[in-house]
Amino acid sequence: MKKWILISITALLIIWVVVTINLFNREVVSQEKFFDQAVKQVYKENFHGLVTKKYIDKNNRGRKKIVLDHGAEEVDLVYEKSELYDFIRLNDSIEKKKNTLYLRIKRNDKDTLIILKFENVKGYSNYIHKYDSLRKEISPNVKGVEK
Repeated sequence: MKKWILISITALLIIWVVVTINLFNREVVSQEKFFDQAVKQVYKENFHGLVTKKYIDKNNRGRKKIVLDHGAEEVDLVYEKSELYDFIRLNDSIEKKKNTLYLRIKRNDKDTLIILKFENVKGYSNYIHKYDSLRKEISPNVKGVEK
């Protein structure tokens, strides 16, 4: 009887370890896939215009959004830290070209180029290195580049 209980406990412990490892591996893979999808989505985006409104969308998890040209276009910088949203001001001209990972912000006599980092995505530091070639597409001599 004691031998049967010991075998049962050992078997349950082994099953628990296998299931835990399997769930952990799934989480890592799915997080990497999510990151890849975020980068691909942003890489394909194309927008430009004058910032006419900034607001926090309380109906969509408090996302910070930017409205361009009186509502013609809406920009959601959900994958970036809130400092970028805070840096952008009303009447700034912003542009994100398709097949790039940078955002150009023009204000008065300033022209700033921001390389998108995806720092708001869980585990970004584990995956961002895969996209170094896309992030280095800007000449290092461009004035105002932040890395």
